[in-house]
Parts: sequence; structure tokens; C-alpha cells
Amino acid sequence: MNEYSEPPGSTAVLLLAHGAPNRVDDIPLYLKNIRGGTESSPEVIQLIRERYEAIGGSSPLLDITQNQAEEVERFLNQNGGNFKVYVGMRNWSPYISDVVGQMVKDGIGRVLALCLAPNTVRGVPKGTSMHSKMR
Repeated sequence: MNEYSEPPGSTAVLLLAHGAPNRVDDIPLYLKNIRGGTESSPEVIQLIRERYEAIGGSSPLLDITQNQAEEVERFLNQNGGNFKVYVGMRNWSPYISDVVGQMVKDGIGRVLALCLAPNTVRGVPKGTSMHSKMR
């Protein structure tokens, strides 16, 4: 092991996603999170509530992301690797900050973070070929 090496098992992958409420009753707090602490009107909450009820009352995002994490971890470790894959959400549980705290407790020294929710890239002018490729 050289000065740049990490002990086995100290490198992790962190899958990052936007986050979504687990239950219809979580919608007001979720909306407050995505709006930077601003409360949403009862009409907006009801509209989002109806949309969530139309898809069964919860978002599948966390389950899908956790399944992706399990598959990535299985793939990385299939030939004797010792990686741990974590999931962190920006606006809902498991919050990124909480997951990073857990990673520190777990002794993780290096992290490869993958954003699963790409957004429009600031600084790339609309109408350019780069902008169209990034959409």
C-alpha cells in the first residue's frame, strides 16, 4: 500500500437522486424541502397529493435507486472487490448529509458520487449543440 492507497473496503459509491416522498402525508414537508423552506399553498399540496394518489400513493424513486445500488455493489464486488454503495437523496430521506455521516462512521475514505438526476447545465447557452446534447 502506498501513501495514496486506501485500506480495502474504504472506497464507496454514492448514488445521488432528487428524492421523493414515501407517502402522501409526506407531501407538505417534501414540498417545503424543495422550495427552500417555503410552505406551499393548500391548493398546490392537494394537486401534488392527487398526482401521487394516481400512481399508488408514493414515488417508486427510492425503491428503484436502492435496487440500482444493490446491483452496482454486486457488479463491483463480483471479482473480489470490496465496495459499498450508498444512496443519498437531495430533498428526502435518506438525505445526502445523513448518508455522508454514515459513510464517515463506516470508515469510508474515498467516494465516487454519481448523480442520477441530471439537470440543465448552467453556463451552456440554449440553442448550442452542447445544450441539445445535454437535454
